[in-house]
Amino acid sequence: MIGPPYAPPPPGLTQAWWAPGFSDIIQLLRLIAGDPILAERAQLLIDATTVTDAAIVTIPETQDFARTYSTMVLRFTVASGNGRYDITGGNPTQTRGVQIPTGGGELTIRGAENIRRFRVIGEVGQVLNFSGFLFSSPLWNDVQQ
Repeated sequence: MIGPPYAPPPPGLTQAWWAPGFSDIIQLLRLIAGDPILAERAQLLIDATTVTDAAIVTIPETQDFARTYSTMVLRFTVASGNGRYDITGGNPTQTRGVQIPTGGGELTIRGAENIRRFRVIGEVGQVLNFSGFLFSSPLWNDVQQ
């Protein structure tokens, strides 16, 4: 026999006490298992945005703490120049931060705090153009509240 023998629940412990928590556990298991019903969904389109070397750009919608996003996908156009980004809470400069190479591409940022802390700036004389999507899981915002 594996584990202790079955014992009845202690007095006073009723189904009404544990049933609500049980449904939360089932939802969490579905989320972990990758249930397509609970998959991330695009929640917001980030319109075409231009970034230069003159100012640091953030995504304004990500600064709203009433809404939490789990993934951000940005698509830089082929005409985009070099830029730098940071997700640590610091500000990138024309020479500091992770480089975004010239010629376009896709950047994926995961995690609500990383998304909120995202900052981007163009390198000296460069212009970047991007658009993208913000994603969240139907349960993600329920868990955060």
